[in-house]
Amino acid sequence: AGSNTFYAWAKDAAGNVSLAKSASVTVTLPDTTVPVVGTFTLPATATTLTVPVSALTATDNVAVTGYLINQVATAPT
Repeated sequence: AGSNTFYAWAKDAAGNVSLAKSASVTVTLPDTTVPVVGTFTLPATATTLTVPVSALTATDNVAVTGYLINQVATAPT
């Protein structure tokens, strides 16, 4: 992954070798690591339907781009 430079040469039947020609490519691998929720706490009781989140942290090897808090245990797609 990252920036890579490759070099090409040509050779003829007499053994003469050309000057090198270079080309660069940046390889970006797909993010295949799932994020990890480190902390998620709610108060033990609430007096309204709006429940405050006491703590929520998450990490990822690239970036955490969002959070979803829901009463359904099925993971979002």
